[in-house]
Amino acid sequence: MKAKIYTKWGPFYILIEEEEIKDIDELFKEWRDVYAVVYDNDGNIVFEDFVD
Repeated sequence: MKAKIYTKWGPFYILIEEEEIKDIDELFKEWRDVYAVVYDNDGNIVFEDFVD
């Protein structure tokens, strides 16, 4: 799966990193206070939300 990690800057969301992950739990271990969109291998969104 591919994760795109965004941070909020004013009214905008800025892409700060793209990374390959094995499962969504990795996001919650690595990141805080970001917005994440996770895509499966076919390009379908499987997770889209804030990571707190």
